[in-house]
Amino acid sequence: MAVLSLSAAAAGAESVIPWDSAVDHAGRRITVEGLVVQARRVGSSTVLEFAPDDPAAFTVKLFQPIFRREPSHPETYYRGKLIRATGVVKQFQGRPEMIIRNAKQIAVVTDAPPQPEPPDGHAVDAPTAAAVTATVPPTNPPVVERFGAADRARCATARTEWRKLHPKMQQALGSMQECLRQERAQCGTEIDGLYAALADFDAAQAKLDEACEGQ
Repeated sequence: MAVLSLSAAAAGAESVIPWDSAVDHAGRRITVEGLVVQARRVGSSTVLEFAPDDPAAFTVKLFQPIFRREPSHPETYYRGKLIRATGVVKQFQGRPEMIIRNAKQIAVVTDAPPQPEPPDGHAVDAPTAAAVTATVPPTNPPVVERFGAADRARCATARTEWRKLHPKMQQALGSMQECLRQERAQCGTEIDGLYAALADFDAAQAKLDEACEGQ
């Protein structure tokens, strides 16, 4: 199961950044770690919140089509779990976020520790993100690398491949819109075509993000 593989999400990552430090790495591809306190569906995406009471806190957004098979309900699957996510930190409406377009970009480190039984019938506070994260060994700070001519060429190549997929994406969207316009009861062929186009486009987008990181 791809979404459960920690090594897949952390592959190539030299360090792990606490979620509340992600804003300091805007524009870079990093691996963040944090306890998901709240998860909610927003349209075709799922938003993972580490500090739901803070409207300016970092969030991780999952692109829903990548979870077509499993987990089928990421908004419940990831809630209460310590996760690591790898991607580019971007600012959106003044809030730092990371978009997950591939299931290999996210992994569960562990579930939240079980809560002890209340001795006198009173509720026990849920563990905090800091308490869970404290069990993970500290990592070295990230190393900032400068890009040379070869890196710029790799970025340009990735951008060209990404642009080549635009017509395929537009065609798939057009077919889906036409099916909806005709109010047909079955749009299975169009849905499959759209998912295939999205998968190719997402893969190209992930390669573009990685190749052009920091440029």
